[in-house]
Amino acid sequence: MRKSILILFALSIFHASSAQDSTSISYSEERGDTLVKQRFIDRYEHVFMTKVPTRQMFKIGYTSSDYRGAGFQMGYEYKFLPALSLEAIVYYQTNTARINLDHVRTNISVQARARWYYDMNKRGKSELNASNFSGRYIGAYFDQTIDLAGDTQHYKRSGRFGFLYGFQSRFLNRGYIDFAAGLFNRDTWPGYNYAASSTYHFFRMKDFVLATQPTIGVAFGDWKKTTKSPVCDVLLCDENIWDQWKLQLPDASIGLVSQRLESALTYERKLGPGAFSVNVGVNSWVRRYKDSQTYKSFNYYAAGELQVRYYFLLKRQVRRGLAGNNFSGPYTGVAVNYSFWGYDSEHLTGYSDHRDTRTMSAPLSLGYQQRFFGKLYLDASISYARNLYSSSPVIGRSFSFSPNLKIGFTF
Repeated sequence: MRKSILILFALSIFHASSAQDSTSISYSEERGDTLVKQRFIDRYEHVFMTKVPTRQMFKIGYTSSDYRGAGFQMGYEYKFLPALSLEAIVYYQTNTARINLDHVRTNISVQARARWYYDMNKRGKSELNASNFSGRYIGAYFDQTIDLAGDTQHYKRSGRFGFLYGFQSRFLNRGYIDFAAGLFNRDTWPGYNYAASSTYHFFRMKDFVLATQPTIGVAFGDWKKTTKSPVCDVLLCDENIWDQWKLQLPDASIGLVSQRLESALTYERKLGPGAFSVNVGVNSWVRRYKDSQTYKSFNYYAAGELQVRYYFLLKRQVRRGLAGNNFSGPYTGVAVNYSFWGYDSEHLTGYSDHRDTRTMSAPLSLGYQQRFFGKLYLDASISYARNLYSSSPVIGRSFSFSPNLKIGFTF
């Protein structure tokens, strides 16, 4: 009996051990790149209003570029289809000091523009975008200068057409931005050969120019205004910054006959814990013009400026918890500017010319600077300057007003 009990006990242990769960546990690592990458505009959809439908928009903006000059524009854009819009623009050039390709004196023009937001339908089906004016586009336009002064025939050559590739977006409730690069064609200034200047060429391959056109402004339309805008998601209100470098986006116009490039590098640093700062920068541009039928020239400009700024609303904004101790807000500034510019030219007749001019001025400025999205900045100002010294007797101690718009990167 005892042997039988031992045999049954052994068999029961063997059966229990063989009936245990044999399921094994395995480990695996999931790849981290399975998430869909978002565009910058989609991460901040509440800022760029990408999901707010808009069919019409009235815009008032400021633009500054070498090819078009600096000035204000008013435009009305209307959506005929979800991806197609037409726009009418009136443009007034306020800064004629830039070297424009055609040297047209008149500074008022009208423009008709068509835009095709080529991925709007696709983004709408994916519920990433409503039918509005935020997105990438391909466009075409025609620009016509209005000759109010009744100038000579040489300065009436004002028709210009072009093709654009750009990005436009609403910005919070009332803002908009538009940055485009375009290919334009307009009769190029024929230099000092006035016999050739009497002939107008509407379309020539050598007159094509690749140029940039940034615009920023306010907009009004048929959308519902939000009660609370996420301003601090954009402007980074709580930042405390003691110094920063600023690199302006290059302004370029590149053609077969004329090429020009401009940019600026600036360093700004706090003067103590208050609202004062010192802003030191260098701004420069170069331009080359060559036409075998007229003349060729090389122009250059460089300026160094030391400016003391006072952000006069900064302390109040910090006390109210609306801003950090940084370089954002309205400011006044006083500066010392030293510049030199010159050119080398060779005319069709064989006559060559060279000139260098040096000036020193003391500009007084009123402006507004703002950092946004951490690494971008906007600096818009208007300056009143008096020349303290000039190596040219023609310039003398003159006075000047000049608007300025800079958009770029900070680091």
